Amino acid sequence: MPKPSFVEVVLPEDMRDVLHGLAMQTVGNFTPMDSGKLHCTVLFCGNELISGPPERSRRALHAMHAACADAPQRVRVHTLALFPPGKQNLLVALLEVPAEWHRRRAELMAELPVCSNESEWVPHVTLGKFGPRAQTDAAVGRLNVALEFDMVFRLRMSGPELRGSRAMPTSS
Repeated sequence: MPKPSFVEVVLPEDMRDVLHGLAMQTVGNFTPMDSGKLHCTVLFCGNELISGPPERSRRALHAMHAACADAPQRVRVHTLALFPPGKQNLLVALLEVPAEWHRRRAELMAELPVCSNESEWVPHVTLGKFGPRAQTDAAVGRLNVALEFDMVFRLRMSGPELRGSRAMPTSS
């Protein structure tokens, strides 16, 4: 079964480096994500874009291009937290993003109903995964930070056949 495809915001290299550095400081039974794999997922698309008709993929790429922005905006890492609720085996950096990003995501969802996500979008970057019986509360307590980055809302489609595709251009 192939991994599902998703739409992600392209993170600037300096942000990936800083967040990866924080993840590397986490103690205990923790496996940090590779710096190059850090991302902020905007939409999950499952296997529909990979196994569906080619027109669907072309429509997705066009919608992503239309959703991209040109101007950098301030994005704030405001909390490191355990995720998902209940399981809490992932360490994530929660992001405070501009309202425009939420609007652009909603527009993208309207254009790509196959990628619709039922839950509210919680912008975050997964930093790594805790193994069984990890002392997660203690580890997270050591990593409280407040960071700010200037970012452009640039999107990339990722997935088994799309991983490594170039970021969408930011101008028409």
